[in-house]
Amino acid sequence: MMAVGKATGDTWFIDQVYEVGKRENWKVISTAWKGNDHCTPQAWLEMYEIKRDAAMLKPTQKALDKVIEIVATQDNNLEFVGKNQFKWSWCDALFMSPPTYARLGKITGDEKYLDFLHQWWWTCSDFYYDQDAHLYYRDHFWFNRREPNGQKVFWSRGNGWVVGGLVRVLQYLSMDDPIRPRYEQQLREMCLKLAEIQGDDGLWRSSLLYAEGHPQAETSGSAFFIYGLAYAVNEKIIDRERFEPVIQKGWQSLATYVQADGKFTGVQPVGDKPVHYNRDNTMPYGTGALLLAASEMYRLENATNNKELSDCLQANDQYDTIKRAYSNANGKLTER
Repeated sequence: MMAVGKATGDTWFIDQVYEVGKRENWKVISTAWKGNDHCTPQAWLEMYEIKRDAAMLKPTQKALDKVIEIVATQDNNLEFVGKNQFKWSWCDALFMSPPTYARLGKITGDEKYLDFLHQWWWTCSDFYYDQDAHLYYRDHFWFNRREPNGQKVFWSRGNGWVVGGLVRVLQYLSMDDPIRPRYEQQLREMCLKLAEIQGDDGLWRSSLLYAEGHPQAETSGSAFFIYGLAYAVNEKIIDRERFEPVIQKGWQSLATYVQADGKFTGVQPVGDKPVHYNRDNTMPYGTGALLLAASEMYRLENATNNKELSDCLQANDQYDTIKRAYSNANGKLTER
């Protein structure tokens, strides 16, 4: 919602986030796997940039300082086991936590947050990123497993989390950060691979290299991929002429999964691997991925058509799609 609000200039979205944050007192949740705790504070830090209210900053800074202190006493082992709960020891964590360090580093000017980000992103990449496939394993339990077609097992949404994490880190890294080119190169590599394995309908399957075993499109991973591809084009990391057809095909297909009431379907339930599931399923993180994709599609359409942002999306019915998707998610949050 913050991404859409900032892209469109529509403060309605940002106001919704403010109300949630205020109700939650800008707290950091506490779970068994600490990387997950840091996802919501990404919004709190972006709100701090607008409001400059220290209450929005301090809980997150305290939580991240604690992780830095604890991890400094540990080795570099990243296996997905309990003793590594403070580390980014599964690929989803690269969306949940690193963008928070990038935001805090920019806001405070304290290099320790960026140093931690760079050290552990690339430690995780060395462990989980397959240099041949240009995709991430979900965790170490999948290193030696294979699909029935003999391919390695790469989970759609797990790689979607990584692509989203790359974007959200790059958004806050200085252009002259010496490590920035490495993040751009990894995003470029993943975009090339995703374009290569895109389905005929424009979307991707829950098992990225075993589409025949998982013919159903998986929309949460697909939305993250469109988000990453569109961002990479918008930032001139990849070539517009080559990749815009890939993006547009995917976006148009994604839009067919937004129902009249705003429900975004085709989302795989909570998990850690490719599975079969009900096509009608939805989850809040699926809607979130769609909104992120929409925020970059907004920028892409404006650049392509050279229009005012509001006119652009109204003409393509995309703004209505965004608001319907949010309204559905917000209703469920209210019930909860």
